[in-house]
Amino acid sequence: MISLIARLTIKEGRENDAIDLIKGLMSHVAKEENTLYYTLNRGDKKPGELVIIERYTDKGALGYHSSTDHFKQFNGEIAGLLAAKPVIEVMEEIHSI
Repeated sequence: MISLIARLTIKEGRENDAIDLIKGLMSHVAKEENTLYYTLNRGDKKPGELVIIERYTDKGALGYHSSTDHFKQFNGEIAGLLAAKPVIEVMEEIHSI
């Protein structure tokens, strides 16, 4: 299994726009066969930061997700809402319960 955490710092006043955009992406991601988990989160310590937590069956599934037209379109649209470069961390799952 492969997990990914994407931290997106959104421009002040644009958080709702970013949330709507991500929810739109998620409606497409839900149809991706090997995407197991995809959540949008907001922490309480960093205002303006949205965190997407993702889980895939393998690296191929992550690669497929990254190559889809809907993901490419999302990347183009979210760029104008970002206050900083996204921080992406990809991890190999060792154990889960």
